[in-house]
Amino acid sequence: MDEEAEELKRHLQIVSNDDDHVYTEATPLASKNFNREDLETLWKLVKERFESIEPKNFSDNFLLNTLKIIFEKLNVEANVWRDKKERYGLDKVKSWKLFESCGVHIITLTTTQMFLLVEKKYPLTHFTLEQMLNNVRLEVEEESKISLELLKLVRRQLNEGYVPE
Repeated sequence: MDEEAEELKRHLQIVSNDDDHVYTEATPLASKNFNREDLETLWKLVKERFESIEPKNFSDNFLLNTLKIIFEKLNVEANVWRDKKERYGLDKVKSWKLFESCGVHIITLTTTQMFLLVEKKYPLTHFTLEQMLNNVRLEVEEESKISLELLKLVRRQLNEGYVPE
């Protein structure tokens, strides 16, 4: 286990939020006071709002789809995943950051960002997973059990493929 942990640690990059003002200001989830309960409350409010009406602008649509991806039971055939694979399947991964306080990691691709829960598997392409492990490092404030578990999950998915839970 120690060998595996040491190997996984090579995929981490310790970054304090103080060094990343632009990213923190541009990414709403980057707030240190944002926790998982806040995120779940936001999802509940957004879901209630759009039960009876359609999103009317890009921001509403982006928020609804992002939270859907994070919280709803995955349907790999759903339009949102087909769309992401077709549009972003071969996009370059620019960065990968963990926000431990709310249990979310963010994958920044050339043309989009994906906000994902740490404990869930998502139908990411082999190309994307490979880049996450080999081309960028997972940015974290400090090494933690959660960061190492996330790296293990991504490596397992890269080796075994996506298996719905």
